[in-house]
Amino acid sequence: MINSCANGIAVVCAFSMMPLMTRVITISNKILIPTITVVCAVGSFSATESMYGLYIMFFSGIACYLLDRDGYPMAPLLLSFVLTPLFEKYMRRAFSASAGHVEIFWQSAICKTCLALFVFFLVAPMVKTAVMKRRAARKQSGGNA
Repeated sequence: MINSCANGIAVVCAFSMMPLMTRVITISNKILIPTITVVCAVGSFSATESMYGLYIMFFSGIACYLLDRDGYPMAPLLLSFVLTPLFEKYMRRAFSASAGHVEIFWQSAICKTCLALFVFFLVAPMVKTAVMKRRAARKQSGGNA
């Protein structure tokens, strides 16, 4: 009962704040970026009450800027930050259930299927890039052989 009431209140608040929040995109970047930076710095400092949080924020910002500049998508990076604690938790649980043996990750059929899909999705972009380069080189040389 309490959760549904809280969800209802959250929906009402979200819809009532929507017109105000859509106006945020009209704010100039000269004002918006420093404001976000200050809020992030205060938040990272207050979370640990040490400069360590600020250093991590600063170096993460530089790394993300460099990755974005080179064309890497940021969504997978953000997803990895969110999912890493869960991954560590369940990895610890799996190792404790198997007494530290790695074989637990390929014993069942579903594990083998997930590992095969993981390898496929890891290798597929590299294979696609190699094939595209080979086709471009073939097209450039004018030969079909």
